Amino acid sequence: PLVDAPGHLSRYHIQMTLAGSPELQRYFGFEWRLIGNLGVDLLIVPLSALFGLELALKLIGDAMPVLTAAGLILVARAIHGARTTPFVAFALPLAYGYSFQFGFLNSCLATALALIAFAGWIALGRRGRTRLRAGLFAAISLLLWLCHVVGWAELGLMVAAYEWSRARGRGEAILRAIWSA
Repeated sequence: PLVDAPGHLSRYHIQMTLAGSPELQRYFGFEWRLIGNLGVDLLIVPLSALFGLELALKLIGDAMPVLTAAGLILVARAIHGARTTPFVAFALPLAYGYSFQFGFLNSCLATALALIAFAGWIALGRRGRTRLRAGLFAAISLLLWLCHVVGWAELGLMVAAYEWSRARGRGEAILRAIWSA
């Protein structure tokens, strides 16, 4: 059902075969640029060398709902501990939501990784590892931006909302809680 996947598949084929194809060179050009939308573009190169282009894309596409579901479960566990709330069951179908069905591959990959990273943010904070967390998340946020800017923004929003909620839970005033977050 990934509507945009054939377009991605075509682009990946051109990306990887352009140098050796005079016919493609008549119509296409390809130049790497550092932008916040390269998640699958970077993964497809080594995976297609191992599995072929189509299977590599299928494997990446198949992994996205699994990674998203894992991220949702990890966030729930990080917040609630071993106790699983019913909200996780309601959230899991979102792993197969609009963005995934329309084949927004880089965005979906970044969202899945942002959820997993957010669970790590919570876990490291609970252990009091704030310096380690700051260093790790400087690097993680850059990698998320590289995957897709949406995942980077989602992680920022999740962290800000979580930290604001914690500050309000400690009794801080609204503006002080915003500053803390």
